[in-house]
Amino acid sequence: MNKIISYVSFVWLLVFVSCGNEKTGFSIEGTLDNLEGKPLFAIYENQEKLYIDTLFPQNGFISLKGEAKALTPVQFYRADKSKYLRLYVKNGDRIELKGDSREPYELNIKGSDLDKELLQFCRDNKSLLNALDSERQEVLKAGVISERLAALNKELSEKVTKYVTGHKNSVLSSILLYDFMPVNSDFSPCDSLFRVISPSAIPPYIVGKWEYLRDKDRKLSTDSVFGGGSFIDKKDSLRVYEAPYEQMMLFYFWKTGNKRSQQDFNILRDLYKEYGKNGLDIVTISLEPDSSAWRRTLGTDSVPGTSLWANGGFANKTIMNSGVPCIPFYVVTDTLGMIIAKGMESDTLKEFIEKKMNGAKERKVSDN
Repeated sequence: MNKIISYVSFVWLLVFVSCGNEKTGFSIEGTLDNLEGKPLFAIYENQEKLYIDTLFPQNGFISLKGEAKALTPVQFYRADKSKYLRLYVKNGDRIELKGDSREPYELNIKGSDLDKELLQFCRDNKSLLNALDSERQEVLKAGVISERLAALNKELSEKVTKYVTGHKNSVLSSILLYDFMPVNSDFSPCDSLFRVISPSAIPPYIVGKWEYLRDKDRKLSTDSVFGGGSFIDKKDSLRVYEAPYEQMMLFYFWKTGNKRSQQDFNILRDLYKEYGKNGLDIVTISLEPDSSAWRRTLGTDSVPGTSLWANGGFANKTIMNSGVPCIPFYVVTDTLGMIIAKGMESDTLKEFIEKKMNGAKERKVSDN
């Protein structure tokens, strides 16, 4: 009799444990047509660890299981490493996908109202999002930001802004703002919009990442002092830049192989030729991980001004502390080291420098 009771208790324990396990972790399962046997890749974070899973389809069926104590993005990639779909999960979620893999925004989804709303937004703006993906690929090939990309980004920003202002208590608002707005190019309008969202509608991972963006923006905000830093020159000597400076400074951050930088150098060369001996110092700082690629540019006419290397690239402590968000990127300071301009658009930079330098000439003439 005792053996029977023990056996029954053991069975109930297994059932209890099994049911308990069903409530932990998350799962995403999909029956997707037209995958043609090609895998999808899934990347997500959990407790500061990065997980990468390869999902091999079995007759179109894929399955991902993992842990996420708080709301976490899972980014899916196609076999060619291009972005495919982004979903948001937490422990307890059981998400099911079904449909044509060639149309990710048209997939039917069960198990997550948030992801259903996200796919609906993407579905409503499918032509715009597809056009953006296509244009970004062209920009990557050309290495130059096109006017069309800027126009498409502006249109998407307007769509996101309209959604956020009408859904201040929606978690999707903070997700759209973080995922779709071009925060690196002009952070202030994005931050102002972010502040209208209810704090309860902002997932912890976005709070942390947004504070990081705010910190970077504060370091490079106009009317704040740019700390300059220590960089390596062509003689392997340490070159230190600290405010105040003898003249206006233009710091330009770049990497070799970036076609956009090659275009910018034409503008920087013109500025250096015009104002290099008349109150403007141009310093180009390479963010190569090692110095070999940068050194191959020395002794050529391709890089205007003083050419320096940030040891370690983006991992360089000076660069990390400076808040430089991307490349190419420029910072302009006055003689006191106060930031008076920053950004990524070289045409805007040229206009600004010409206006500043010509204004300084006019004041000098009037003083005499």
